[in-house]
Amino acid sequence: MLYPKVLINAVRCDTEGESRTSEFCNDDNLILKGNNLLALSTLLKRYEGKVKCIYIDPPYYFKNSRATDTFKYNSNFHFSSWLVFLKNRLEIAKKLMCQGATIWINISEDGMHYLKVVCDDIFGADHFVGTIPRRTRSGKSDVPFNFSQDFDWLLVYTNVSENTDVMGRTIERQYYETDDYPGRPWRLADLTSQQPASKRPNSFFTMVDPKTGKEYPASEKRTWAVTKETFEEYYKQGAIVFPDDYDFLNISKPYSRKFKSDDDKNGKLSSVISDFQIQSFLKDVLNNCKNADGNTQIDMLFGRDEFDYAKPENLIKAILEVTTHKNDLVLDFFLGSGTTAAVAHKMGRQYIGIEQLEYVKSLTVNRLKKVISGENGGISADVDWQGGGSFVYCELANLNQNFVEEIQSVTTEEEVKDIYSRIMKLGFISNKVKPQEINENIDDFYALSLDDQKNFLMELLDKNLLYINYCDIDDQEFGVSETDKAFTKSFYGE
Repeated sequence: MLYPKVLINAVRCDTEGESRTSEFCNDDNLILKGNNLLALSTLLKRYEGKVKCIYIDPPYYFKNSRATDTFKYNSNFHFSSWLVFLKNRLEIAKKLMCQGATIWINISEDGMHYLKVVCDDIFGADHFVGTIPRRTRSGKSDVPFNFSQDFDWLLVYTNVSENTDVMGRTIERQYYETDDYPGRPWRLADLTSQQPASKRPNSFFTMVDPKTGKEYPASEKRTWAVTKETFEEYYKQGAIVFPDDYDFLNISKPYSRKFKSDDDKNGKLSSVISDFQIQSFLKDVLNNCKNADGNTQIDMLFGRDEFDYAKPENLIKAILEVTTHKNDLVLDFFLGSGTTAAVAHKMGRQYIGIEQLEYVKSLTVNRLKKVISGENGGISADVDWQGGGSFVYCELANLNQNFVEEIQSVTTEEEVKDIYSRIMKLGFISNKVKPQEINENIDDFYALSLDDQKNFLMELLDKNLLYINYCDIDDQEFGVSETDKAFTKSFYGE
């Protein structure tokens, strides 16, 4: 079942339009239609260990069944089925992550704590980065316990130790240029330590300005970052700035001097703070990433509500800004309306999106075509998006999956009879099934309820042949075209 699959119907979409292609290039963006478990295993051959950031918005687990299909796919899982469903996919996703990658899982309150236990097992509890709230709405009155839960959550994991900076943010720093350091812009930085005097006695001293003799005593709770013995060395290097050194400075205590050249050489990004102090990341997550924002963006693109609960572009932008750089590879294997791919495209990241349902062509692909043409919604203004770029769309080659999709949509016994006849004639039947015995007891089959008939049809099928395996690409029985063969072999680098 998890063997690499044949890829068909590949088209390249760019500023010139859409055209069939038999070639896949290293820097191509990819939209792949098919069962995401099998699609993920198909990606391993080409992308194992290469993905820098994964964002997924999977089906949520709800304690109470939903009357409507909230996410346009099954949202009424049995609890154990839901956990296994995600576990199987996350185990493969982990293999796709490069060293220092992160995975962000958007999840609801009902399922979050249970899923965290599963993720601790898959990624390692010591690789848990944190839980981040996302505001989904601005309050509701008709709620259980009279308490409006207005958040869902992001579970974040990585594959490296806590000593590794897996995310960071760029800060616009103020640098000064002065005559005493020509051509060397510098900035001020805190010269104190978070350690108290009891732990850093050598740093608990009164600092004296050599030029003015003014004294600056250390705090018992927050000592100096330099010791009494190393003060002179740092001062001679110009690493310490006193309040009287420059007329334009408005400071009341000594500061550390940091040169821009050292900042540039270091390349270290500032930490992402979870206590709501930063102005971009959590401001977006807590205020500008509601479900209504995502729905509005879809409405503006397509003129109607094509997809309920689409995540807003600001959310993905906030994540990619702190976890990736240009050209890094981003993956979303519950692509839905295509927000992750659209944002990655606008931000210059390479991306892979996987979606099984039919709207991937009518909604997701069309959305990305609009991105290429320069649509100005979502984050476009923030990143000065002007259009351009390309992506390749292709599909896993269906085999028994065609019957699966038919069975799922059956509503009458006549349809059941037709599908049963074609399965027995054309389908790839499970080796556990004995067709002769079934035919001898066919009246018992038709006496079942419609749901039981559909379940029985599903059991007839060989689940290892839902899609055409790559190893069978040249088998004439499957009828793979020469164009599809060429694309598939190009994708796998052969």
